[in-house]
Amino acid sequence: LFEKAEIPALWLYISKLILSFGILLSSATLYAQCDSLAEASQSSKGTQRVDALNEYARCYLGPDFLKMDSLTSIALELATSLNYHSGIARAKQNKGLFSFYYNQDYDQALELYNQALDMYTVADDSLGMAKAQGDVGSYYQAFFEYGKALNYFISALEIFEMYNHKAGIS
Repeated sequence: LFEKAEIPALWLYISKLILSFGILLSSATLYAQCDSLAEASQSSKGTQRVDALNEYARCYLGPDFLKMDSLTSIALELATSLNYHSGIARAKQNKGLFSFYYNQDYDQALELYNQALDMYTVADDSLGMAKAQGDVGSYYQAFFEYGKALNYFISALEIFEMYNHKAGIS
């Protein structure tokens, strides 16, 4: 199997293509959502602003990673000042995606995903945990550790099914 430093360039290329293709498929809806999130990230206060910033940052996953990171940093700083655990977790999860796809710092990405999982546990945020478990599963899948990946995907799926979260189930 491959060492972390030996991830085939093809895998990264394919994962970025899939990410970009997914964004293109949902672009009309995404742009409408992003416009409202942009507005909410400016007009909201407190934890609602943190949530809006974190979700708005995801609009730039793929098209503009640096903007994603900038918005996530603002969300993380605000969430930390508010001691808002779910907001901190989501920001760490976004930072993990940035580390994985943009910086290609895979160890840092996994560390951030695990920090997000810990923070979601503190917040008792099951859906957040499921989303972060999916990211950890994707990490292990990228390194061909399919047994570990499957465990995380199954854990995430069980939570998504419990909440009938259609996007997570799909």
